[in-house]
Amino acid sequence: MQSWNPQQSYAPMLDEKEILPILIIGAAAETGNLSRYLQADGYPVEAIEESEHGIALALSGQYRLAIFDLPFTFLNGLEALRRVRRQSLLPVLILSAEENDMERVMALELGADDYLTKPILPPELTARIRTILRRANTGVSVFSTLVKARGLELNRSDYRVKYRNEEILLTTLEFELLEYLVKKTGQIISRDELMQQVLGRQLSPNDRSVDVHISNLRKKLSATGACKIKAIRGVGYTFLLT
Repeated sequence: MQSWNPQQSYAPMLDEKEILPILIIGAAAETGNLSRYLQADGYPVEAIEESEHGIALALSGQYRLAIFDLPFTFLNGLEALRRVRRQSLLPVLILSAEENDMERVMALELGADDYLTKPILPPELTARIRTILRRANTGVSVFSTLVKARGLELNRSDYRVKYRNEEILLTTLEFELLEYLVKKTGQIISRDELMQQVLGRQLSPNDRSVDVHISNLRKKLSATGACKIKAIRGVGYTFLLT
């Protein structure tokens, strides 16, 4: 990593008393550098060498984000990720010592929230962390083919939607609309954007296709009580967790 001037901040300073720390798991020398970088930017950090204890800590519920600084020697990094993901939706950022496209794809498919190859510029690292934490704060977790928002699960591999293990039958287009909205939870999405990004065409005057599909989708989701699609008059829609 390149040197970083602690006087130059790339993230808003955070109140350590109000947030959970970031857990860094990896070799002592590397985790020490990462700790200093993140602490200089206001993040509370706890670093530990990779071990069974490190995985147990990741599963403890006492951290807001885990950074796996690969390579691991005691454990296989992807296996460690698999074990965490079986029991927890804790956001995980993978840092790899070498360019490895296969490992990157596998990590993302196993549920890593992001994957970066070292050396990494500190501003990019903190920018990626902020993005992961913003998404985590919405209650939405996005994996390779799976999107989770509290009890709601969208699985692109078979286009199934479940709420607390009960299936919600959607058309393919309704699934695409819901997935797009869930990934942008809390954001106001225009009808024009939904038309272009999901239906694949430009919005034309008096075209109410998006509104009809959203209306059907809202009816199907109403029974869950866990979320809603709110209409923003004259603009579009927003997905909210309730």
